[in-house]
Amino acid sequence: MTKVHTITHPLVQHKLTIMRDKNTGTKEFRELTHELSQLIGYEAMRNIKTELVEIETPLVKTKAPVLAGRKLALIPILRAGLAMADAIADFVPNAKIGHIGMYRDPNTHLPVEYYCKLPCDIENRDVFLLDPMRAILNLSVFSLLLKELIKFVKHIQMLKFTQVQLMKG
Repeated sequence: MTKVHTITHPLVQHKLTIMRDKNTGTKEFRELTHELSQLIGYEAMRNIKTELVEIETPLVKTKAPVLAGRKLALIPILRAGLAMADAIADFVPNAKIGHIGMYRDPNTHLPVEYYCKLPCDIENRDVFLLDPMRAILNLSVFSLLLKELIKFVKHIQMLKFTQVQLMKG
């Protein structure tokens, strides 16, 4: 079952508006892509499990949360998703990165997969598909990808900018 969560945070909406403005320059567009990717990546990972571990601070021993459970995989849809993967990997540097290459067939207007390289242990990871502008992927294509990936991946989310949505499958 696919659920869509639209992020309505004012800062995200503000940055998305600037990004969409035809007067926004290339440098600023790239910076906004990076910032928006981190903001929606942060939101998408809100429910990642944590566990308490004992640490020693300069003042006292205490228990503090660290990430627990399944490892992460960032799967950008080439090429637009690469910028998202770089930005999100800044705060989850141990996430494995795979790639799916697709293009839109000029005659049928349907997506065609030309490349797929996923981490070898993908079945043991929470997967985040990254496609910022939904230029190739739409809901029906996402559903088809889900049907293929769900055979061996239990938790998949798609992150995109179009309406700043998180899609969970």
